[in-house]
Amino acid sequence: MSALQALELATLGGAKLLGLENEIGSLEVGKKADLAVINLQQAHLAPMTKGRHSNVIALIVFSCSALDVEMVLIDGKVVLRDCKLQTVDEGQIIARVTEFAERALAKVE
Repeated sequence: MSALQALELATLGGAKLLGLENEIGSLEVGKKADLAVINLQQAHLAPMTKGRHSNVIALIVFSCSALDVEMVLIDGKVVLRDCKLQTVDEGQIIARVTEFAERALAKVE
């Protein structure tokens, strides 16, 4: 499978599977604006050949991770900016999950 095929499968393919290809899955007028902004200027993504469309797609599909995502928009609303969640208190979630894990582990011991 090529990088382009994998990207299409992950975006428009997923939307089609859900029956939502008219709403999501590609950037088009009238569809929800869901997108991720990825920082490609990082050492583990070098070298990036300028002007090579296929090179950028291959980097995104095969080399990028969640840590490379700097901003996420869902339906046009920013939910992640500068790698920080904008819609929830991340510290509060971490504290609650840690508390839950500690209680669960205490029951096992």
